Amino acid sequence: VVVPRSHRDGTFERLWQGARGCGQVQCHEPDAAERAVQLDLRPGAESRHRSVFVAWDSRLVHQGHTHGAGVQGWQPSLHRPPFFGRQREKAWRPFLAEEGYVAIADPLPGEDVDEALRLLLQDLRRLAGSGLRHLGEVRKQHLPNKGAHNDLRMAGGLCHGAFAWFLRGRPQIA
Repeated sequence: VVVPRSHRDGTFERLWQGARGCGQVQCHEPDAAERAVQLDLRPGAESRHRSVFVAWDSRLVHQGHTHGAGVQGWQPSLHRPPFFGRQREKAWRPFLAEEGYVAIADPLPGEDVDEALRLLLQDLRRLAGSGLRHLGEVRKQHLPNKGAHNDLRMAGGLCHGAFAWFLRGRPQIA
């Protein structure tokens, strides 16, 4: 979830004034909550990508959040961002500067995507047992418990598994 242009219009600074601790900002400002959108990064007719890299300005108001049927409470609308090719830096840099975020389609070559998916399945098998045959079988019970309401899966070492370190080591991502 992002609040477009919040890095430029003073929203971040207003919210930051009340922040404590490690800099986490609680967004209770109705205007910012109303402007928030959930990025819909799934492939579609306009972009048949296999991978996406999302970058944002460090002052852009953003939060992990799962959008889904049956989820109670705040539901920012789904927003389909433009997808830029990695080589189109002259196009995506101005978008990043203006909106505060950018979605870059297919930053990795196909063989790297294949390897990343293989490693993700390997990491999930270590957590859930060897019964998983492919990623299409993965369900909520195969994932580590989440510590927050943003659906980030930090438990069980998943964020330090072979999948995560493989991606961190790719020059197109780093």
